[in-house]
Amino acid sequence: MRFLAGIAVLLTWAAATQAQAAPRIRLASDQVAVAAGQAISVDVLIEDVSNLGSFQFNLLYDPDLVEVKTVQLGDFLGSTGRQPNPLGPRTDRPGDTAFGAFTLGGADQAGPDGGGRLAAVQLVGKRAGMASLRLDRTQATDPQGRPIPLAVSTPAPQPSPPPVQPTLAPTLPAANSPSLVLVAGGVAALAVVLAALALRRRQR
Repeated sequence: MRFLAGIAVLLTWAAATQAQAAPRIRLASDQVAVAAGQAISVDVLIEDVSNLGSFQFNLLYDPDLVEVKTVQLGDFLGSTGRQPNPLGPRTDRPGDTAFGAFTLGGADQAGPDGGGRLAAVQLVGKRAGMASLRLDRTQATDPQGRPIPLAVSTPAPQPSPPPVQPTLAPTLPAANSPSLVLVAGGVAALAVVLAALALRRRQR
């Protein structure tokens, strides 16, 4: 029984490790603030992939808020020396832009491992607002055309800026406050003393 329990634990650990290391595709940012006419670039990233030979994705967005001007192929796909060939972008559907790429090379020339930038999407704002972006219909294969399962992950949360500490302005006492009364009384007493000294000097 202990042996079977140990095997079960190992299988569970192996499955969890494999799930954690599954290839992922994501946007560098899925929320971008735009103004009318403002150009924004958003990277499409891949992580924990092995022997990548091709990829494809659709970017979904609000066509009333932003439009895609162009999509540029990143440097990751061809980083092992295989020749990358972009496909697209296809922008004939409002709010839905498709882009992909594949590589050509020798049979013994592997695709890249790890992670990097697949593409850079160039957006232009139509009006001011917060644009939501989402990846859809993502696909990937190795150089031989075998499918690579991809998980779409959300961008890492950005740290919140530190709170702004309010600047305290100096507080002046009110006209009838005790401090002003004491100051005024002290000035009056000093004036009386100075007048008395001046009178005594004149008498001499």
